[in-house]
Amino acid sequence: MPNSATIAADKMNVVYRGVKNPMTITFAGVSSDKISASAPGLNKLGNGKYVMEPTSGSEVVIKVNGSLPGGQPVSDQAKFRIKDLPKPTGEFLGKTDGIKLPKANISVGEVKAIFEDFDFDLPLGVTSFKVSVPGQASVNVNGSRMDARAKAAIAKARRGDMIQIFDIKAKPTNGSTVRIKTVSPILIEVQN
Repeated sequence: MPNSATIAADKMNVVYRGVKNPMTITFAGVSSDKISASAPGLNKLGNGKYVMEPTSGSEVVIKVNGSLPGGQPVSDQAKFRIKDLPKPTGEFLGKTDGIKLPKANISVGEVKAIFEDFDFDLPLGVTSFKVSVPGQASVNVNGSRMDARAKAAIAKARRGDMIQIFDIKAKPTNGSTVRIKTVSPILIEVQN
């Protein structure tokens, strides 16, 4: 006899492309060893625990089959929307907005990309970005730290200037090949 309810947020049946989406798949009244679930990208970990790694399409259907204690077969299915990862946020010296720094700190800081308010851990590494200092041409930088040309441009900035770090490109550092959206820009006010 089932002793638990199934409660689901209907509009929240979502899995994200590019991350391992943990799932628990159970069937009321059926032991986990008598359940099988299948869908593209679904892998069983054990004891009702699965991981879903969707790759293509806009939705996926997970089909579940089980066997009741008397041997009678049961089946069900659930549909999930597949969504791309959200747009990452640019981060500089641990801050994402309201950044005010001296030129020396701007020259040595590292440009990072993070997912804010996202429930999955997907570390990102910045591969390139552009720096714009008022009154000067934008500088293209490879990597996550300022190069000599960027440092020279920053050195010419004046107090109160807004330096913009934009067109930030990032990729996962865990080996995933998922495409990451362009990172939101960073604005830094020069303090000296």
